[in-house]
Amino acid sequence: MRPITRARVVLIVVILVALAIPVVSIAAIIHVPGDEGTIAAGIGAASSGDTVMIACDTYFEHDLLIEIPITLMSETDDPTCVTIDGSQAHQILSVDGAGGTVISGITFTNAVDDWAAAVYTYDSDVTIQHCSFYENFANVEGGALGCDGGDPVIFDCDFQFNGAVNSGGGLTFWRAGGSVTDCNFHGNQARWGGGAAFYHEPGTTAVTNCTFTENEVITGDSYGGGAYCWDYAKVTFTGCAFTGNTSEYCGGGLCWDEKCEVTVVQCPFDGNQAQWGGGVYVWDPVISSIYVCTFTGNVAEAGGGVLLDNDDVTSVTDCDFEGNTATAAGGGLTMEDSDVGVENCRFTGNTAAFGGGMSAEASSGVYLDCEFYGNTAGQYGGAVALFDCPGTSILGCTMTLNSGLGRVGGGGVAVGGNTSLPVENTIIAFSEAGDAVFCEPGSSATLTTSVVSGNEGGDWIGAIAGQETQRDNSDLDPLFCDLLLGGLDLCSNSYCLPGNNGAGVLIGAHEQGCGECTAPVETQSWGSIKAMFR
Repeated sequence: MRPITRARVVLIVVILVALAIPVVSIAAIIHVPGDEGTIAAGIGAASSGDTVMIACDTYFEHDLLIEIPITLMSETDDPTCVTIDGSQAHQILSVDGAGGTVISGITFTNAVDDWAAAVYTYDSDVTIQHCSFYENFANVEGGALGCDGGDPVIFDCDFQFNGAVNSGGGLTFWRAGGSVTDCNFHGNQARWGGGAAFYHEPGTTAVTNCTFTENEVITGDSYGGGAYCWDYAKVTFTGCAFTGNTSEYCGGGLCWDEKCEVTVVQCPFDGNQAQWGGGVYVWDPVISSIYVCTFTGNVAEAGGGVLLDNDDVTSVTDCDFEGNTATAAGGGLTMEDSDVGVENCRFTGNTAAFGGGMSAEASSGVYLDCEFYGNTAGQYGGAVALFDCPGTSILGCTMTLNSGLGRVGGGGVAVGGNTSLPVENTIIAFSEAGDAVFCEPGSSATLTTSVVSGNEGGDWIGAIAGQETQRDNSDLDPLFCDLLLGGLDLCSNSYCLPGNNGAGVLIGAHEQGCGECTAPVETQSWGSIKAMFR
């Protein structure tokens, strides 16, 4: 027997180690039409992890199916390179349980199906990026794209002129989480959610930096011209712009209802229209927040900017409402059957028949540190109109240059329906039409540490007559730094500053912003003083 030498030991060890190392396959790139003549053939030839790379051209294919994780992309990763045309025959592509699949740089067009006409994903953590969805149509839901379950990532995609008979003209998520980021939804149409629709728990979806423009929902019970959330959906909209969307019924820009959990942060709503809630309509949510949003030029019958209905949880904070219109109630914001807090919001130049800035009916809530400037009510409540609102209070607000044009007026606040309203630390000044506070018979307003001054129709009259000498109230000019330019910070000698009044509290929504000022001549109306500067 030959002795085992050192060299033979090393060789044996090397062989054994080599046998123990698993073989690692290298992902392949399959070119279409170079390697495979069609996209379907390319997908069929792919193994897990492979890339099917499509040469620039238009391909007339449909009923494509991905069941393992692959990458399907155009050779330039640009949707203008590759177009897949469904020829109105059927769904173009389905991804079934293939987590990790990536679809990139493709235009999907001219597909017709019942559900998710262009692309459908089922329980798949798929990434769809740099894609365009154009003129696809679903007979039921998901005009272009539908994601059912999983955590899909939709990034930098364009949805234009797609449609669905029911929901999600551009996109529908059912019980899906994931994210939709940097996407554009334009000119899509459906019955619910013209641009996009999000349905059902348990998914939580983040919609970020998306634009929703000129989408619409039609028929009598349409909801959410731009987007719609329903049935326990959990969605956060951050930095999304809703512009020029329309709904024949509720929520021109955005609508959510049926126990949804929705947060809207830093989103502008501009020029949207609906019957109820031109910018946003909310009904019966579980958790809801509208934070640091702007509402400009939206139009509705009620709630030009926002309408909150049967809502006891929503908070509206740090929002701007400017130039919105309601033909009935609540130019900027209206609440019905709701208990909602509104804090640090600004209402400027809004118009309605009742409650130019804001209205509420059969509701309660605290309106804290809000500013109402230059709002107009055709009937009453230039700044705020409240009807049948027990438990409501106004704290630390500033109301100036508002108008209640009707016979009863209420340039600042109008109260009706057996409402007893506490108003504290608030300024109601220089209403251009109507008295400061109007109360219908059976209603009342009790003012504490408040300033009422310079209102065209009268200050401490009617329901609040005699209160100017009670509870640290005053009829002094509040002394704003630059009222005519909307500068509502206080002069250093204003009674409204904590050091200048007996209560030692700040009155109104603004603190000191300049030195000493001089009050306008008391014998002149504020309207005539303004006319001097025109």
